[in-house]
Amino acid sequence: MERRVYEHKQELVPGSTSKYNITMLAWYDTFANVEEAIEWEKRIKDGAIEEDCPDRVAESSWEDLSEGWYGGRDSSLCSE
Repeated sequence: MERRVYEHKQELVPGSTSKYNITMLAWYDTFANVEEAIEWEKRIKDGAIEEDCPDRVAESSWEDLSEGWYGGRDSSLCSE
C-alpha cells in the first residue's frame, strides 16, 4: 500500500488521483480478494458508497493517514 500511495502522491499513476490532484490517503480498507476491492472502487466512483455509508465520506475531519510514511518527506510529496 505504501508504494501505491507514493505513486499517487507523485502523480505517477494516470487517472482520477492525478486528474483531480488527490494526494491524501483519507480512508482505506482490506478485502479478501481483488474482485471485492474492484467492486468497492466502482461503487465509490458511482457515488453509491456516499448513499450507503455517509459516515465514511464525511469531510469534517479528514487527515492524511499516510503522514509520516516517508521519513518526514510528506510535505514535499503533497501537491499544494
